[in-house]
Amino acid sequence: MRSVDFNHVEEKHAEIHRRLEEWAIWVKPRSASWVQPMFRQFRSADVWVAPEARGFVDAIAAQAVEKAVTALPDAHRSAVQWCYVFRTGPLKMCRALGVNREGLAMLVRDGRQMLVNRGVLRVGEARARIAA
Repeated sequence: MRSVDFNHVEEKHAEIHRRLEEWAIWVKPRSASWVQPMFRQFRSADVWVAPEARGFVDAIAAQAVEKAVTALPDAHRSAVQWCYVFRTGPLKMCRALGVNREGLAMLVRDGRQMLVNRGVLRVGEARARIAA
């Protein structure tokens, strides 16, 4: 079995990769609480852990990326969301999409290219011109 590097980003996709990473920070998926109502005062051990400092994320640009990602075809959207937001093991996503590892990597790469083709990068450029 060939090894697939899911962290590899082509040079021409460097800017969209950066935008997708910022979008992933903005999305912040939350898991459902498993605490029963009778344990309302329950505090998990991670309450005492210092919060992680995050950099500034342009919410307008992140919303534009979100809109563009949701407009992708189903397989590409799921692959991009998996790669940037959910970050679970690749086998589970491969099974869900019915592809092998190389196919999953191609879906992520093609999804990035579709976002570039649809002009996602221009949203941030226009915002930067307004701020200047």
